[in-house]
Amino acid sequence: MPSLTGRFLNSRNNSKYEQIFTHITTCSAINSYIIFTFSLLAKSTGKAQPKHVFYFIHAILHYFLRSPVHSYRYGVRPGFVSVIKMKIDVILTPAELPVLKKADLSKTACIVFDVLRATSTFVTALNNGAKSVIPVSTISEAVALRKKQPDLLLGGEREGLKIKATQSAPEFDLGNSPREYTPDKVKDKTIVSTTTNGTLALEACTKGGIVLAASFLNLSATASFLRHLQMEEILMVCAGTGKTAALEDVLAAGALCDLLIGTFSDSAQIARTAYAYAESDLGAAVCNSENARRLLAAPELRGDVSYCLRVDAIDIVAVMGTDNAIRVLV
Repeated sequence: MPSLTGRFLNSRNNSKYEQIFTHITTCSAINSYIIFTFSLLAKSTGKAQPKHVFYFIHAILHYFLRSPVHSYRYGVRPGFVSVIKMKIDVILTPAELPVLKKADLSKTACIVFDVLRATSTFVTALNNGAKSVIPVSTISEAVALRKKQPDLLLGGEREGLKIKATQSAPEFDLGNSPREYTPDKVKDKTIVSTTTNGTLALEACTKGGIVLAASFLNLSATASFLRHLQMEEILMVCAGTGKTAALEDVLAAGALCDLLIGTFSDSAQIARTAYAYAESDLGAAVCNSENARRLLAAPELRGDVSYCLRVDAIDIVAVMGTDNAIRVLV
């Protein structure tokens, strides 16, 4: 990312203040350095007048005190880095999801992890050009949406395998392997997906102030976005496997915790501690997990494990909208 000074020096024409303001929205630290830099620019160009400095400062204050996140319409606001100290919590097992559905999450950023494999697959599909991914709990819900919108792709799994045709449902177009979701299959498509755990976890969070689908693949992009939110509460939801915790989800939550600053709950500390032990050889740690062992035992799915553990391979934020569809935050 260009330096803050560089952004201003590239905007010397006083007729392009909108360009300057656009640059401001993408900067991670806005403070007195802005005013100082702008003053230097005014002196160096000899064009800016004192009133321009006033307009400039006024625009900054208006943006950060009044505007929502640029064009995102999700009810959250950007702000100065670390202005609000975040309270960071982690749900380690799917056993807590029923309670989550009844909780007031309106001021909470919910981040859902299903590393092996739902959220990794959704992030991959969006990165490869899919318009959106709609998570649903049941096969019947997916099929009903398909009947209303015949151009939808059906994706998902039961017991790790692509859903086969039955008397009440057609065979799904895609399974839950992220490597299936190639650009030639998903570009400009909307996908409705149902999985054993991941889509249930996402549905449990629909009342959140903002809901993100996260994975090791887009870990830093997700962390960067969270650091710019003015939300006091961060809740990471580990989708788990069956009714129990999934090691890979806990490790991903711990890795995200390490990229944030705040007050950590006991469960968040557990996730951080687990990640600290596994970080030096993430692959070896995850390969011992229940989900990984199952995938590694299936030749056609074996490659999913190493694929899903590629930290920061994808630079997107996957956010759930008010219609419960997950899209790329642009």
